[in-house]
Amino acid sequence: MRFFTRDWCNGEMADEESEKVVSNYWSYFDSISEKFPYNILDFAKEISIHDGLIRRIIVDRKLTSVHLLLRCGNLQDSYFDLDISNSGVVFNLSDISAFESLSKNNESEILYDEFDIESNRLYVHRIIFHPEHEISVIFSSFSYLKTSKSSREFDVQTPNFQIL
Repeated sequence: MRFFTRDWCNGEMADEESEKVVSNYWSYFDSISEKFPYNILDFAKEISIHDGLIRRIIVDRKLTSVHLLLRCGNLQDSYFDLDISNSGVVFNLSDISAFESLSKNNESEILYDEFDIESNRLYVHRIIFHPEHEISVIFSSFSYLKTSKSSREFDVQTPNFQIL
């Protein structure tokens, strides 16, 4: 993570430095926002995946895609399933291993995420998880589907990690 680091998440930064992280990220994001397609801008500004749970992860190396199926939300704002699809993915073997590890740990939750530009034609979505792991999905195309749900609970799909 470039902004929302593990030290920041764990409250291990000096107060002055910690307070600047969120505003620094949004200032940076706004400075590069013209390079993002609308769906990434909309997602980054309107969707919170904080405390999101992993329903399923599908990595398709042949089609260069990653699908993250999450349960997000909270009691105050309601719950929703969020299906994130990335295509044109540049695979990193350590991220694939992290995906598998995350999917096997029922305590895994998303802490924070951030978007960035990797190059002129590639974007990056960084996600930091509790209790461990950070991933950086480098991709060329992004889409998502949000579906309302009544609770945080869901039936775990078996297997909930699939690599093709």
